[in-house]
Amino acid sequence: MIIKCPICDIEYYKVLYKSNLDYNENEKDKVKQFVYASGSKKLGRIVKCEKCGLIYVNPQEENIEKLYEKTEDENYEKSKESRAITFKRDIEYIEKFEKRGKILDMGCSSGIFLEVAKNNGWDIYGTELSEWGYKKAKKITPNIFNKKLGDCNIKNDFFDVVTMWDLIEHLTNPNEELERVYKILKKNGLLVLSTPNIGSCFSKIMGIKWLNIIRMHIFYFDKKTIKKILEKNGFKVIKIKSYPRTIILKYAIEWLKPYKRIYKTMEFIKNSKIGELKITVNFMDSMIVFARKI
Repeated sequence: MIIKCPICDIEYYKVLYKSNLDYNENEKDKVKQFVYASGSKKLGRIVKCEKCGLIYVNPQEENIEKLYEKTEDENYEKSKESRAITFKRDIEYIEKFEKRGKILDMGCSSGIFLEVAKNNGWDIYGTELSEWGYKKAKKITPNIFNKKLGDCNIKNDFFDVVTMWDLIEHLTNPNEELERVYKILKKNGLLVLSTPNIGSCFSKIMGIKWLNIIRMHIFYFDKKTIKKILEKNGFKVIKIKSYPRTIILKYAIEWLKPYKRIYKTMEFIKNSKIGELKITVNFMDSMIVFARKI
């Protein structure tokens, strides 16, 4: 499906990377490639808008939401301890901007962030397309929707905060979702999102080999384009900064699978006691964005 730039609404672009997809692959293999970021470098055609510079996949594959409904990501659960450390840091930073109240986490997966927010005194809600993630998150709170935000029966002006952790780059229609987020946020409500920064030095050095260029990422934002799409949908960006993450070393090494020589070199670490180390990393190629409904 050929799409227009969601910021400029035009079809003028230049091709950065050609597609190498096998459109005759079976559904099981296709689901795997959308779940496991480290599993393959099969990609759709990636283009750059001639006007605003947004980088995105064009054409989009069909029925992407259906793929997410079938995904299971046990590696996400295995790294729960380190993710909770990152999310604890995130919720404390959010509380510098907004007092505790109702918070919605879009694409909440198994609910790790929601559990952290709940323990910090927030009234938690979540959306998750994956049946696997939905069932796990449902054990943390009954306020989980197994559907897209637009299909949820949520009142307007309801939430104090909406979060999107590594989600917006997956959305087939970010304007549609941001428009709905705007409606359900209270006046001056806070939207917080994280996403890879394709404008970072590390991304430019790595090019097509950048770890964040993967099949399930549809849109690639930098600071300029993420600000533009948020402003288009009624938000005022109040802060953008690099986004550090705490990781368990052995799970981080799994991300290196596409780089066979490096992975082979590091594999012994993964299987040793060193692999259990928790470290905080920041390659300055991921950003966290804070924006208010105006």
